Amino acid sequence: MKGKLFKSFLLLLLLTATVTNVIQFIPLSFAYPGTNVYIEPALVDRYTDATSVGDTFVVDLKFGNFTNLAGIEYKVYWNNSVLNLVGIVDTLPWVGPFIATNVTDNNWSADYGRSYFVAVDVSGTPYTGSAQLRRMTFNITDTPPVGYGNYLYSLIDVAETVFGDNLANPIPHTIYDGEFYFVRTLGYGVNVISNSTIEDFQYFDFNGTIKITVSNMTADQTHGYCRLTIPHDVLSPPYDITVNGTVVQYTTVSENETLSIIYFSYEHSTLEIIVIPEFPSLLILPLFMIATLLASMLYRKHRLKL
Repeated sequence: MKGKLFKSFLLLLLLTATVTNVIQFIPLSFAYPGTNVYIEPALVDRYTDATSVGDTFVVDLKFGNFTNLAGIEYKVYWNNSVLNLVGIVDTLPWVGPFIATNVTDNNWSADYGRSYFVAVDVSGTPYTGSAQLRRMTFNITDTPPVGYGNYLYSLIDVAETVFGDNLANPIPHTIYDGEFYFVRTLGYGVNVISNSTIEDFQYFDFNGTIKITVSNMTADQTHGYCRLTIPHDVLSPPYDITVNGTVVQYTTVSENETLSIIYFSYEHSTLEIIVIPEFPSLLILPLFMIATLLASMLYRKHRLKL
């Protein structure tokens, strides 16, 4: 059944336009690079020190760079043990579209909620450009298991999309889903998302060092990753990161004036991860000279006592 009603309305629209205008040339649409359907923001993080069950957040479903868009069909899925969809505001790009399907069910299956939407343009004026389709408000329905670093996750999955032109031709496009994490807060406001088992977490305030011990979550796991959210009043970027003493490179996923979210990966075993602020090179020599001077003074003091 997918797309049949959608195509029927488009064909009806085409026949109506042909009868009214006798002969009308309508150029075929084409998908140029960057034609897409996506969730914005792509990542929503929430933490138990500031968010509770029952709190809500908003994401938008948008499309970009379409030509001659005359009909849409899409489904959005989410993990219904983590989220419920509680609010919808649709903003379609045509005047007076025909909405063929608009059904939302938080209990669509045992594991997933689903929203299913189909609409076509009946004005005879297809849309070219980028726009917002829907604003969705989600409600958080559960809290992560007790234990630092534990989290709940839901993909905000845009699937089974049919975006067509005014000749009922599908317009190729790329889909970008959204993600939601609800993370059990660790000490000092530092949060970790990892596919490893977090055995230990420590923060040493006197020298601004984070130490994390991780191990394989499964016996056949060969690689692991960590995504750290670090408040700048705990550790300011940039960072030096070592895994069992070996320096690893990290990627900054997001950064603002208050925190950084960084990501790095590693080959798996039981590992000790150390994160420290990166010392500017201009400070290394003065710090080394101070350390040397202190060591010399302590040595002389020790010799005088003998």
